[in-house]
Amino acid sequence: MIIRSHLNQIKSRIKWVEDSFVIFIFSMLAILPFIEAITRTINFNSIPASQILVQHLTLWIGFLGAVLATRRNQLLALTRDPIFKRETKLHLGILIAKGTTFLVLLSLAWGSWELVLIEMQYPVDIAPNIPRWFAQIIMPVGFTLMGIQILYSSYHNWHHCFTLIILSLIIILFSNVEAILNVIPVVPMGISVIFFAL
Repeated sequence: MIIRSHLNQIKSRIKWVEDSFVIFIFSMLAILPFIEAITRTINFNSIPASQILVQHLTLWIGFLGAVLATRRNQLLALTRDPIFKRETKLHLGILIAKGTTFLVLLSLAWGSWELVLIEMQYPVDIAPNIPRWFAQIIMPVGFTLMGIQILYSSYHNWHHCFTLIILSLIIILFSNVEAILNVIPVVPMGISVIFFAL
């Protein structure tokens, strides 16, 4: 009960940060083109690379929108009822569907983080003093926040949430061991699990 109250406090703070950040990004998406139009009208120097900044802010607003949709349990799904409502007991089919979604989000977060690390090694500025990796950092952050939201809203009992985490970690560890990869067809099995989860 104490853990749940602490987690609720953390969740409310994260919610406030997310909402404030969305308002800020929306404001920037509106303000930058407006300033660009005004400066062109009066033949004044505009903000450097404002169009490129708006393009990358669109990426940010897309990921933040996905995070907010996850928080409100309004992600696109093949079911009428939301799959990530809090369950009181474990059900194998729902556990597989939730676990697959959680694993996909973790994989996307890890892959996008690898991309950001490569961009850090070979930095390219998209605007003065703004490297491209900074614009792309929203991808691992967004996927991670979505995973946390899904984990938080999956079960009432935290033992069930830990079961989901442990199963995911076991699958990740087994799918990265070369000896297992040589013996077991991990990729076809993973594809089969994804289709079964659908």
